[in-house]
Amino acid sequence: MHDRESRTGLVQPEPPNFEIGWKRSKEFKLDEPKGYVIAERAREEAQVLSDKGEVEERMMTELFRVLKLMEMDLAMVKAAVKEETLGERLEQAKAHCRQAVHVALSFWKAHICREFE
Repeated sequence: MHDRESRTGLVQPEPPNFEIGWKRSKEFKLDEPKGYVIAERAREEAQVLSDKGEVEERMMTELFRVLKLMEMDLAMVKAAVKEETLGERLEQAKAHCRQAVHVALSFWKAHICREFE
């Protein structure tokens, strides 16, 4: 029991932490990924082409989408713990790389076609 007259000695305890979290089994840094510079350069070059009117907006959107997917794939592959999970994520990353190649080829074709007009 406590003295109702003296409230200075009372300290309310911290509420219990009911957050249920999971423990990472593999640490990974939140620094820029290794391919970040290349992806950023591709974005800058695409923006230059877009500003000149040489590339359609939908192609820009597709390029940014594919680059973002590749960045996420890199993080997912780095975070994979199980061999099976790693294999699945690598397959998905390969598919996104193929998409990126197709987008890059469409940029190249659009740029070449404009030069010969």
